[in-house]
Amino acid sequence: MARIINPRRAAFALPDGFMPFTDKYFLHSKEILGKEGLNPRVKYQVFFQKGPGIVCGIDEAIAIIRKYAPGKEIRVRALYDGEPYSAKETVMEIEGPVQELVALETMYLGVLSAGTTIASAMHEICSVAKGKEVYYFGARHWRFDSDRELSYAAWVGGATGVSTDIGASSFGGKGMGTIPHALVLVFNDTVKTAEKFEKHFGSESKVIALIDTYNKEITDSLRTAEALGEKLYGVRIDTCWENRGEGAKKGKGVTVELARKVRKALDEKGFGHVKIFLSSGFNAKKTAEFMAAEKKYGKFFDAIGTGSVFDFRFATSDIVEMGGKPCFKTGRPAKPSKRLHLAE
Repeated sequence: MARIINPRRAAFALPDGFMPFTDKYFLHSKEILGKEGLNPRVKYQVFFQKGPGIVCGIDEAIAIIRKYAPGKEIRVRALYDGEPYSAKETVMEIEGPVQELVALETMYLGVLSAGTTIASAMHEICSVAKGKEVYYFGARHWRFDSDRELSYAAWVGGATGVSTDIGASSFGGKGMGTIPHALVLVFNDTVKTAEKFEKHFGSESKVIALIDTYNKEITDSLRTAEALGEKLYGVRIDTCWENRGEGAKKGKGVTVELARKVRKALDEKGFGHVKIFLSSGFNAKKTAEFMAAEKKYGKFFDAIGTGSVFDFRFATSDIVEMGGKPCFKTGRPAKPSKRLHLAE
């Protein structure tokens, strides 16, 4: 489920000035208007062509407007982060003197586009994966300095947790995760790596062993379960696209067949308590395939880790009113929304 955040967040690490981050044509526009003495009051409306979805980035967009266009003459009405929206529905209205607002579009649309893309995609996955935990592991797919707000967007979209401390700090949590392939390769053994993790972090973190490094998903799941017993909380299958999982007859990477075989092997050896975590390429479509398989075969996995939440949603902003009268480019008239909330 998406999380609607209310009241609005206020603390954002914004740069001292907006100009270096702004499209040049907006800067030119601001300068021309100033030199010509034109500063009518305008209303912008913001929407997404692609929908439906879950809006996110609203609070940071408001913070951008308030920081770089301070003054009581600016009025903003908008949805809350986490609220659903429809394609082309107005999600934000911004009113004020045009010279104050014309050059801010680049920044506030950027944060809206990035946040809404992540929140909407995560919401789609979580909506499909009902009853499952879903973790966001997308930090490596974006710039490091974007992770706090994008992880927040994933959480807004319904993620159970995220992989970095800076990301989790945006909603008062801590980063989550256990073992990468690099650590397994250093120890050169799946079981030994899990044992070392349990030794050093077992008191503060659930032990979830990564068991696909050597393409022995079934063998290493059983070996690890036998070695750790009740200390083993779960195993994670992250088989790469180049490999066919151990015992699987078709398909490569993490497949329904592979996950079911691992589940069956663990159950038959008395390790029914060991949970199965799946990662590698889990978007809404792939998640739906696994959920459909569970309806057919019964439960065989418990949680998903994903960084594949890319179906970009671009925010658009247009002037629709000037001097209190309609003013818009052809095809883009005002679309007032009773769902917007005044940003006080």
